[in-house]
Amino acid sequence: MILTRLLRKQRFVFLSLFFILISVPGVFAQINVTGKVTSSTGEGLPGVNVVVNGTNTGTTTDLDGNYSIEVKSQDAILTFSMVGMLSEEIPVKTQTVINVTLAEDLVGLEEVVVVGYGTMKKGDVTGAVSSISEDDITATKTANAIQSIQGKAAGVDLIRNSGRAGSGYDVLIRGASSLSGNTDPLYIVDGAYYDGTVDIDPNDIASIDILKDASATAIYGPRGANGVIIITTKKGASGKPTVSFNFYGGITSPLGSVPVMNREQYLKYLGDVNWIQSWQSDPTAVRDSADETWIFSARPWEQYGYDHGTDYNWRKGALRNGDQQSYNLGFSGGNDKLTYSASLDHYTENGMIPNDNFKRYGVRLNLEADLTKHIKAGINSLVNYTVNERGQFQAGQEISPLISPYDTMGNLIPYPKSPDEDFLNPRIYQDRDYHFRENRLTRAFTTAYLEFSFLRWLKFKSSFNGNINYKREGQFNGIYPGTNGLSDANTKITQNLQWVWQNLLSGTKNMGEHTIQFTLGSETFSDRVEMDSVSGQDLTLNNSQFYDLGGASQNIVVNSDLIIKTRVAVLGRLHYTYANKYLLTATFRFDGASQLADGHKWDIFPAVSVGWNVQKENFLKNVSFLSLLKLRAGWGVTGNESIHPYSTLGALTNDPLYYEFGIQETPALGYRPDNAPNPLLTWEKTKGWNYGVDWGLFA
Repeated sequence: MILTRLLRKQRFVFLSLFFILISVPGVFAQINVTGKVTSSTGEGLPGVNVVVNGTNTGTTTDLDGNYSIEVKSQDAILTFSMVGMLSEEIPVKTQTVINVTLAEDLVGLEEVVVVGYGTMKKGDVTGAVSSISEDDITATKTANAIQSIQGKAAGVDLIRNSGRAGSGYDVLIRGASSLSGNTDPLYIVDGAYYDGTVDIDPNDIASIDILKDASATAIYGPRGANGVIIITTKKGASGKPTVSFNFYGGITSPLGSVPVMNREQYLKYLGDVNWIQSWQSDPTAVRDSADETWIFSARPWEQYGYDHGTDYNWRKGALRNGDQQSYNLGFSGGNDKLTYSASLDHYTENGMIPNDNFKRYGVRLNLEADLTKHIKAGINSLVNYTVNERGQFQAGQEISPLISPYDTMGNLIPYPKSPDEDFLNPRIYQDRDYHFRENRLTRAFTTAYLEFSFLRWLKFKSSFNGNINYKREGQFNGIYPGTNGLSDANTKITQNLQWVWQNLLSGTKNMGEHTIQFTLGSETFSDRVEMDSVSGQDLTLNNSQFYDLGGASQNIVVNSDLIIKTRVAVLGRLHYTYANKYLLTATFRFDGASQLADGHKWDIFPAVSVGWNVQKENFLKNVSFLSLLKLRAGWGVTGNESIHPYSTLGALTNDPLYYEFGIQETPALGYRPDNAPNPLLTWEKTKGWNYGVDWGLFA
């Protein structure tokens, strides 16, 4: 009996130990799950919450969207959540690597905008910033993507600087901020300075953000005095390779014209004038409207046109309908380690003036690679080649409609207006064999960077940008048969090399309801412009145009010039948010510019702004139709150093200044001051206050 009980106890202990042993792995074994959380565009999402369902176990993704978490069993379910994105729940099962793509929550998504040297949620922005989306950019069919801003950003005025093919735009943001200096805004493309006309295909641009007030632009110091336009080009995303093709064509036509008199109106006008003159000398004179021949007694050059019924509209004959064509072929794709985006584009525009044409050929390549878990590298390159033939517009609308530009054989009449040969036929200016002007520009724009992630909230980025421009301008004016004067031509070559080296340390730290976002950096800028030009008159051959200026025999002039500018800056920005309601941004920039006078080269440009997201207060919590109500105010100082680099120095001139020492002596060349030196030349500063209300309904 006792033995039986002992056997039963041993059996019980054995079974208990057996079940305990087989359950130990389920109790103590841990499964390490890693992966990356990305957006629909393939970019890593930082700050995504990764939680094991039903537990307090969780983590967040780092700056690149990577995460690592321990789960206790294969039955665990991971939940991925982030503000503005739709949550995902994924069972672990046998997986040790789980990559997730979160879709945007169109109801709760807060738009992210590009600000100086970084990005920020639109709800956290305390300065005046406007954003133009990709759809709005491509909706405007133009060679210049800046035109897409027109009518879509308050306080931004655009005026096309001419009606010529391929012409750019003069942009003024909140009025002029300089008495005599340059008032063009600063253009930033993929984080680097971009001078000149924005000759980027609109199909290659992902977004345009405009910084308008001093508190938003102060971080760019003197370059941001006239506002800042930040352009972000398209980037690749992991996934299957995609190919896109965009094409459009259009017709352009003159929008109205200055009204001119036709034959009948002009004859009546001449009759009225001549009758009035006759009446003034003889009040008894009677006008005979049936007899018009007497009108040309003093204007015999119009008699032929009167006799042959000539009725020519000189204004209409000077213009034509133009056309535009745009082609863009794009490629994008990649994987978790490397993404790419590339495109080829071709744009042509034939203007409304004969021989006024524009062509652009472009190649773009964006590459981004995760070299290691903490190191990322990228390169953005854009190469453009443009050819601009600039026709000359001479309407000739002051010429009589009784005069034709052509004779009976169809040849141009050199001096059709009057017999004294003081007015050259405007149609000659539109004949490229005698008047030809062409500009060719090659631009290579490249930015390369390395980014290091030290902690989940801290990163360092070093980038180098090079911008090389090679421009050749040429102009030729020939002598049409039967005209007087000398043929002349000139050509000018400009070589421009700019480079910028930026180093930025940035981070975002969340501490409960407190969020601190900061940026510290340095910037070195260099600009070298070298110009050579030659001009001459009385060319041997007309058909050589400006390609053989060695054939000029008179007034040969050779010029050259060199301009070098450098600038160094230290910058910083601190952005503080409490409970997503109360916002504070402080910015400073310390700049030094070489073209200013000694002792006045350096200055500081501070700015501060505050904001209040009123709609997040409890007393507006139940107002469902109010999606945004933010009050903001800001103050800042910006500067301008856009003067000639050698304005602080005195200059001499020898034109004209000769000294004669007697009749037989050779005159001696002398010099006199051309402009006085300015040892006090310093920064031109602009101080600005900004107050604003941002609001949205039913979003």
